Formats: sequence, C-alpha cells, structure tokens
Amino acid sequence: NLSASLRVPVTVEETGDFLRGAAPPTITFLPGADQVILTLRTEDDNLDENDGTIQVTVAESPNYEISGPAQARLTVTDNDATPALIITGAKVPETAGTISFPVSLRGASAYEITVGWSTSDQSARAGEDYEAASGTLTFASGETAGTIEVTVLDDILPEEDETFTVALSNPANAVLEVGGATGTITDDDEAVTLAWLSRFGRTVASQVVEGVAERLAGSYGTRSLANTAGQAAAQAQNGGPVNLRNLFGNSSFQFSTGGGGQEASPGGGGSFTAWGRGMRTDFGGGDEVFAVDGSVLTGLGGIDYEQGRVLAGIAVSYSLGDGSFARASEESGPGGMVESTLSSVNPYLRVKLADRLSVWGLGGHGRGDMSFPGSSAMSSIAGSIIQMNMGAFGARGEVLRPRGSGLGIALKSDAFLVQMSSDVGADAPLLMADAQRVRFLLEVSSKGEIGESSVFGSTLEVGGRYDGGDAETGTAVEVGGGLQFANKAAGLRVEATARTLVSHQDPDFTEWGLGGTIVFQPGGPQRGLSVKMGTSWGVAKSGVKDMWSPYATRNLAARARRAAVGGGSGGRLNAQVHYGIAAFGDRVGMAPYAQMLLDGVSGTRTSRLGWRFNVLESLRLSLETDVGQAHPGQAGRGLTLRGSIKR
Repeated sequence: NLSASLRVPVTVEETGDFLRGAAPPTITFLPGADQVILTLRTEDDNLDENDGTIQVTVAESPNYEISGPAQARLTVTDNDATPALIITGAKVPETAGTISFPVSLRGASAYEITVGWSTSDQSARAGEDYEAASGTLTFASGETAGTIEVTVLDDILPEEDETFTVALSNPANAVLEVGGATGTITDDDEAVTLAWLSRFGRTVASQVVEGVAERLAGSYGTRSLANTAGQAAAQAQNGGPVNLRNLFGNSSFQFSTGGGGQEASPGGGGSFTAWGRGMRTDFGGGDEVFAVDGSVLTGLGGIDYEQGRVLAGIAVSYSLGDGSFARASEESGPGGMVESTLSSVNPYLRVKLADRLSVWGLGGHGRGDMSFPGSSAMSSIAGSIIQMNMGAFGARGEVLRPRGSGLGIALKSDAFLVQMSSDVGADAPLLMADAQRVRFLLEVSSKGEIGESSVFGSTLEVGGRYDGGDAETGTAVEVGGGLQFANKAAGLRVEATARTLVSHQDPDFTEWGLGGTIVFQPGGPQRGLSVKMGTSWGVAKSGVKDMWSPYATRNLAARARRAAVGGGSGGRLNAQVHYGIAAFGDRVGMAPYAQMLLDGVSGTRTSRLGWRFNVLESLRLSLETDVGQAHPGQAGRGLTLRGSIKR
C-alpha cells in the first residue's frame, strides 16, 4: 500500500469532438489507495456527427511499474438526428428583381451539407415572368440557414399574381423534410391601366363632345341626309372601302321631321331629328415611364327635339379602342397590347340665348371592358370592367355673320371632364383615372366671288387649349384652316386643309394633318364627264365642312380624322371618273364610272367599275364590281348592289 501520494501522468486523446473542457494531465493515488477513477465530461452539442473514441494513455515512470496495458479506449456514440432540410416560399412584386427562398436545417451537422435545386412553371412562365434556374446549395459545418435566389422579370402587363416552384433534390449528409416551395410574383403595373384609361377616356369624351357639338352648332343642317363609309345618300359613291374602320370613320346621318330645326324661328313649331356619326381618332404620348399610343373608333347616334330656342336630346355611343404601350427605356422590358370597348348614354341640351349666341351642355355614363391580349395570365379571363362618367359644356357666338360674300367671325369654347374606373376583380383595388380639356377657338371665314362664276373661300381656326388629368397635361396652341375654290362654269372645285398643334407643353404629344381635293365636273352632277381626285394625310380637318364631293353643292357629313403621332401616318389617294347621262325627261340619271383608292393607313388598294342610276332625285342605285387587288392575294369579289333613299 502507498504510504504517500503518487501522481501518474496521463494523455487523453479523442476522435471527434465530444469532450467538455480540458482533460486532466495527471491522476493521483492517495496513501492507502489501490485504484483511481478518471472522470471525463462529454458535451451534448446537438451536432449530427459520426461516433467517436476517447483514448487514455498512462505514461511510464521510474516511480512505478505498469503491470497491465498502458492504454484504455472507449466509444462515444452520437445521439443527434440527421439534419432535415426545409425550404420556405416567398412573395415579391415583379419590380423586385429577385425572389429569395429561405432554406433551413432542422439540426446542425459537423459535415458539409449539399442539396440540389431547380425551378418549374405554374401560372408564371419561365422567360416571361422569371428566369428558369437550377444549382446546388451548400451548408458549411455548423451552418443551419441558406438562401436560393431566382431572377424575377418585370413586364408592364397588368395581370393576376403568378406562381412558380423551387424543388430540392439529392441531399448529402441531410434529409428532406420540406422539399418544395412556391414563389409568388405580384403585379404592380397599375400605372399601365391608369395610362390607358386616361387616354382612352379622353379620346372617347372628345369624340362624343365633338359629335354632339357639331349637331348643336347646326353643321348638319336641317334637311335629311346620310353618309355611309364616305357615301352620301344624295350623292354618288364616294369610294372608300366599306370596312369596319371606314364605316365608323366616314359615316353620318340625319333625319328631320317637323317645321323647326336649327334654323327655326323662336316662335316656330318644334321638330324631331335623328342623327348619327362615325369617328376615328389616333393618339400617342406618354411620360418618363411609359409610351402609349392607340386608336379609337366611335359610332354615335342620337335623337332630339327642338322647340323655339331650346333643343334637348339624347345620344348613345359605342367605342372600340386598341393600343400598345412600352417602357420609355427599351432596357426596361417588352411592351404589350390593350383593347377596350365602351357603350355610353349621353343626354344633352342647347339653349339659344340670342340669335348669334348659344350655350350647350351634356353628360354621359358608360360601361365596357378592357383586356390585355399580350398577357398569358389575362388571356384566360374576360378582362376587367371599366366605367366612364363625364360632363361637358360649350358656347358659340357669331361675332360677324357673312351674308353671301364677306367675312365671318365666330368664337367657340368647350370643356369636358371625364373620369374612368377599372375593376379587375374582388381582390384588386378600384383604379381611377381622369382627364380634362378646355379649348377657346377663334374661327375666321371668308367667301368672295371672282368674276361671275367663281367662288373663293377660306377658313382659319386659331386657339388655345389646356389638357389636364392623368394623361398628357399642359397648355397648347391649335391652328387649323382651309382654302376652297370653285368655278361653277368649269365644274371645278379645289380644297386644301391643314391642322396642327403648334406647341404643347408636353413635347411627346403631337398631332398634325394635311388634306387636298380636286373636283372636275364640267357636265354637272348628273350629266357629262366628271373627274374627282383627293388626297389626305393625318388629321386634315377639324370641324370644317366637307366641300369636295362632286355630287352635291354641300356635303355636310363630318369626315374621318386620323391623328399623325410621332413619325406620321400613311396617306390616302382617291380617284374616280364617271360620265353622267340623263334619260326619261331628266327623271332618271345614269352614269358608268371607274374608281381607284390607295390607302396607306390600312395598306389596301381597291379598284372598281360600276353603273349608277338616279331615279326621281330620291332613289340612288349602283351596281359595281371590284377589280384588281383589294389586299395582297385577293382579286375581284363579285357584284355589289348599293342603294339609298333621300327624303
């Protein structure tokens, strides 16, 4: 037995990392002791790792003799579960640029963990809404959190929220607990909807105001008349191709009954009038974010009653709009298309305050829809519901009224406010957009005789306007006018018209137009040779009466207008020749004719031959056939019988 304490050096070694704190360098035998217990503390670290060992070695010394093994080894088993991988979904707006999916480990590992990942489509489409990607995520020893990032693509198409998935696969040193997650891309393109709504609403409102204002100003006159696709019922065929755009853009009618009318005296009898008009307007503009352009076709019809100085009526309209939009910067992503329809009801009232002064007002409420055909997410639904509310008023005063030859001066003003709203769905906010316009115009006209049979006329409109709301805003100067020359003896009439925005506070908003017409009619509208040729570019007229038809002394129907935006628009050439023959005591007129129309706007080319019959000054019939090509690859399309009745 020991009579004194004995210190024995020992060495402690381990594989793995299980010991808590430092191991003692020696063990001590007390006097009288024949054994010592070496206690080593282990650490429960919640770290997944392999089983390990602890080895204790007793050092040799001359102070004692080792009679047995100098080493002892024991095994330490790991009691921690294998780490589990969990991926979590994410939600970002499409302008965020990237979407991050958190990936976490339930439990840590002493070893490096790797796991593969890849994306797949749901309602979102790779290449359109996000960039398809795949890769490997790595966790270093002890790490428990990582991130997978996917690029999100920004477009400017209003659409529903879209989703895609990220799936984990082939983990190393871990298991999958949640191996898939959904990424949601929310739409933040309300600005596109607002940009289109404000411009579409402004265009529809201006068309309704223009149509009603021209009716109230008496530009249609009091007799019944009709104009369909450029053809007046009291005239021979004017010549444009009768398609939907031309039908809307060049059509008008009026049917009056009673003894009142626009020219009735204050004490005269009342009258009903039914009227209609078609219009087309192209627009373009934008701001520092978006560039927007489009076209709107509107059919407008109404009925009113005039008694004395008061005229009241109601008009209905139907508008078709289509357009395109893009980021102002090409690097910001692709653009898209938009389509809209709108039906509206518009009551109106005009009061003649004096013989040369009248004021008018109108209101309107409309409802339609809007869709974005370029968006795959929106193609599966009907589109959003849109509504319009508007109010307008105006006044016209004749400062000087020409009697025969002389100078005429009139002051005109109009203003409107239109508010548009869009309801995409129950979960989407109601979007509101508005536009305003105020105009003041001075109209100067003159007409004089040159010799005994020639007449020369001119019209000049100069004024200012203010545009406000969510579309282009600012002040502008408008200038428009026309020149007319007619020689009754020679059957010759020439007209040239032009209109432009001289300046606008928003430089991206431009509009211009030119027009020219030559009419040669030596035999009068019913007899002899008649040659007609006309050209136009852009917006040639603004409320100027159409004087270029060879078949009536006045064509009071409003002509279509096309806004030339940016680089301009294509022109039109219309040429026609006919030879009038009178029969049966001038009660029947016959005229063989040939006609050609070149339309740079729609790219059409139309040629036709035909024969017209005018019976008793009331019935007009024509039998014709198209020859050549109206469109590439399309030849003549058979016979067409047209008819009209003039009351």
